[in-house]
Amino acid sequence: MDYIIISPVKNEESYINFTLDSIVSQKVLPKEWIIVNDGSTDNTVNIINEYITKYPWIKLYNFTGIQEHDYSSRVVLLFNYGINLIKCNYEFILKLDGDVSFENDFCEKILYEFEKNHQLGIASGTMMINGIPEKSFPEFENTRGLQNFIEKSVFLKLADSPRCQLGYDR
Repeated sequence: MDYIIISPVKNEESYINFTLDSIVSQKVLPKEWIIVNDGSTDNTVNIINEYITKYPWIKLYNFTGIQEHDYSSRVVLLFNYGINLIKCNYEFILKLDGDVSFENDFCEKILYEFEKNHQLGIASGTMMINGIPEKSFPEFENTRGLQNFIEKSVFLKLADSPRCQLGYDR
């Protein structure tokens, strides 16, 4: 099951290496990882470039488009910019923040859930804070914004939805 990753980042110097290490150590690696830099003024770009020399499937793009003040709209804009840069075939998109880390079987486990349940279209994991799982709200049947796997056909169906143009995630 092929997947790609899109990560909007800005000034993630303190965290990005944890995210990079988490992905490069996955049991199932992505075909491509598009990182969209939104004008970082810290060492974020240098850290990412160190990984790019070792992992050619990681790509860094600098976004120089319009400036929006609303954070949620900005992340959607950067994610959409990244979508337009995909150069490979894929079955799943992972929208991943630049300040998260997880076990080396995280992607494998999520992809296995898609394999088990062909009706599954969007999935994510549980965020851990100091080893304690974050409280979840199963009644809302929502996914965490930090990391969302989206099946490609579901993403394409949702892409034209007006609601998806407004929120944090598509």
